[in-house]
Amino acid sequence: FRLDIQRFGLRAEVEYRPIAELGFAFGTDDSYANFTSTVDVPYFLPDERLFPRPVTSDPPRFLAKDVVFGTSSSFYIDSDLHLGPVTLLVGGRADLWTYYDQLRPSFDPRFAVRAEVLPGFLVKGTVGLYHQTPTPFFIAEKGGNPDLPLEQGWQSGIGVEAQLTRALDVDVQAFYRNAT
Repeated sequence: FRLDIQRFGLRAEVEYRPIAELGFAFGTDDSYANFTSTVDVPYFLPDERLFPRPVTSDPPRFLAKDVVFGTSSSFYIDSDLHLGPVTLLVGGRADLWTYYDQLRPSFDPRFAVRAEVLPGFLVKGTVGLYHQTPTPFFIAEKGGNPDLPLEQGWQSGIGVEAQLTRALDVDVQAFYRNAT
C-alpha cells in the first residue's frame, strides 16, 4: 500500500473583543488535497513450503491505482467569556467536505472551561464533536467505497496546569474519545 499526498491549506481568522471579558474569533480553514493511492497485493498467497521458490513462480498480482481530489471548506466561531477566575469557551465549526462527486457537510459544537483554583494552578475540561473523512484507501473507487460517511467522534478531556516558576510550567491532560 502506498499513499502520496499533495496538500495546500489556507487559514484566516479575525478577532473581536467588545469588552475585556468577552471575545469572539471568526475564521475559515480551507484545504485542498490530491491523494494518489496504490495497492499492489498478490491474488493469493504462495505456498510457503516452496520457499525458496524461483522468481518465475511469483503469484499473479492485483494492482490498483486511484487518484482522489478532495477539499474541505470550513467556517468557525469561538467565544470566550471571563467570569473572574473562570473562563468559558464556546464554539462551533461547519465543514463541507468533497471528494469525487460526494458532498459531506458537518457541524461540530465544542465547549471548554478553565478555572484558576489557586494562583498559578488551573483546572480545565473540554468536550466537542469532531469529523473527518475516511482515509483515502477506504474511499478509493478502486478497492474502496466512496460512499462511506464521515468519521465522527465525541472527545472530552480534563486536565491541570501549574505555573511552578516564571520559566517552568506543567500541563497534564487526559482524553477520552468515542468514535463511530
